[in-house]
Amino acid sequence: MTQQGQRSVVGVRLARSGPVLFFDAADLDLAFHDRVVVPVEGGDATGVVVVAPRQVIHNDLRPDLPSVVRKAGPAE
Repeated sequence: MTQQGQRSVVGVRLARSGPVLFFDAADLDLAFHDRVVVPVEGGDATGVVVVAPRQVIHNDLRPDLPSVVRKAGPAE
């Protein structure tokens, strides 16, 4: 959550030319190009943050976004 009570939301792309999916960043300090692990149907997937938290317009998003699991490790 931000200081104003809004969620910290990031846009993540799972594939180079795939769609941007939005996730709640939870308490993680995420920035553009960070690699993250996110929940998807069938398990977790690794993706790249392509929309930083401060770039997202919150009113356009559904209220029940899944949360980023964690930052991805070097081997992921």
